[in-house]
Amino acid sequence: MNGNGYNTPVIHHRRYRLFFLAALFPLFISCLSVEVDLDLRQENRQELTMRYTMARQLWELGVFDQDSPERAVPVSRRDVEETALRHPGVTVQDFSISEGETRVTVTVRYRADSFAGLQGVWGEAGRDPLTMRRNAASGVSTLSLPFAPGGVAPDGEQLALMEEVFSGHRTKITVRLPGSVAAASVSGAPPGEALPQVDRSTVVMEASMALVATSATPLVLEVTW
Repeated sequence: MNGNGYNTPVIHHRRYRLFFLAALFPLFISCLSVEVDLDLRQENRQELTMRYTMARQLWELGVFDQDSPERAVPVSRRDVEETALRHPGVTVQDFSISEGETRVTVTVRYRADSFAGLQGVWGEAGRDPLTMRRNAASGVSTLSLPFAPGGVAPDGEQLALMEEVFSGHRTKITVRLPGSVAAASVSGAPPGEALPQVDRSTVVMEASMALVATSATPLVLEVTW
């Protein structure tokens, strides 16, 4: 829960909570992945989809239940609907939980009639703002999407534990834009990691959950079109 009293998703919640999860579930290797899909192609119909996949054992222990003090993901329909109600023009298009033999996936999709609506939703999903700047003279727009807050770097023992816990799991961010991408990069990432891939008007960036959880510097995906 952030300073405004809102729940935060796993890619933005405080490092203390990650250390709690890592310490409590050292046997749950590959415990969590996060996918974000931001669709800005239509000015009055923009969507934000968030998908969380976690080990079934972790889910069944109740860490993500509504009343858990260490709940890191908004997995109840009430959470999702209350978030939408706080932002004019935002509606919930999908809320689903898919339970497999070894994995549970929670999918949430919001639709907004303006970028401001999505900013509000993302503001509850993380401490750092989702922003878009437009140069009126050139017509060039730039999106900044923060996906890791940075902070004090973990020590060697903590880093090894976090890398083990998140081994094999990824954060994937897809951004769909109304025009051709001119540039895409991730600030704060080590060389060769979290490299965005561009396909005309779509950007896809993947990074290890270990990097997201342990980065001492903020990680921000920046796209210009």
